[in-house]
Amino acid sequence: MAGKVSKQGAVVAKPAVRQSAKAGPVEVSAPEVRPQLSARALRRTGKTSGFTGSVKALPDGSRQQLVSDAPVMRVGSASTMQRLRDSGGQLPTEPQQLVAAEGAVANNPGVNQEWSMAALKKDPRKFLRNVVQLDGALGSTLDRTACGPTSLLMGMISGRPESIQELAGKLVDAKGNLTGFGKNLAQNAVRGMKPEVREARAAEVREELQQAATRLRDGRAFTPADVTTLANCMQGVETLAGAAPNDLREAAIAIERLGVKVPPMELQLFGKPDGTMGHWRVVSRGTQFNPWPNDKGQSTQLPAKQGLESGKRDGAGWVLRDTVTVGSD
Repeated sequence: MAGKVSKQGAVVAKPAVRQSAKAGPVEVSAPEVRPQLSARALRRTGKTSGFTGSVKALPDGSRQQLVSDAPVMRVGSASTMQRLRDSGGQLPTEPQQLVAAEGAVANNPGVNQEWSMAALKKDPRKFLRNVVQLDGALGSTLDRTACGPTSLLMGMISGRPESIQELAGKLVDAKGNLTGFGKNLAQNAVRGMKPEVREARAAEVREELQQAATRLRDGRAFTPADVTTLANCMQGVETLAGAAPNDLREAAIAIERLGVKVPPMELQLFGKPDGTMGHWRVVSRGTQFNPWPNDKGQSTQLPAKQGLESGKRDGAGWVLRDTVTVGSD
């Protein structure tokens, strides 16, 4: 989702942490916690070893709410999950569906499947099936509005798979340490936190981004979740993607200035004509990719024309409000 939009049509990015965060046309209560590493990232780093509940106590005494850290967990009632399935990957219309969507991602093993660059080049659409904007953790909120940068990265991977490897190479140096640009992205991801906890969390986010970028740069043992990590850190940073059309246009320009060629794509913003809500999808090579997860925790891929109609069903009365064409062959 792209968040709330001004009367002029520019999307207003939501703060990283707030008492409530909108998901689709409903107000979703969110606990005032710091944006967290995703459940799958925490599992991967072993930081939740032995943990099988839905809340994790952190060293500073705060509590982190996760959808699931167990292999399988019912995250919504049968009726809620059925409505999520019926939506075909559409945006949620009730808070329970947001919970179900996060849980579907947390329980999707594909987000943590390791890939090589050779395999990605051979079948980018298979890889992209498990790239979504949500991270599988209720404690984080950046992912709820990460549709824009996630769509941009999906379009890059679809059109020129090696471009994601090249971009990651601008975030870490030869020794695997974050570059100045990478540090800026990590700092951006914690911009809404309280000062007393911001630096500690920033260190954790830097570690997660550093590891994800290193795997992508090396072109081995990287996962779809690594792309989600990068996309979540890209939101609102001065040199990369916010949620407004011009933000994504400028993001593509910024990426090219880094020396990474952006392939052609059309970013599509669907929403109410009055500009109150919006959601980004992307068309690349005749296929539309929707970063919002379906009931399997996967993104949706549709033929471009079919996707155009699907996007209008993301919300009641929604239309194709804007398009942004970026990149070149």
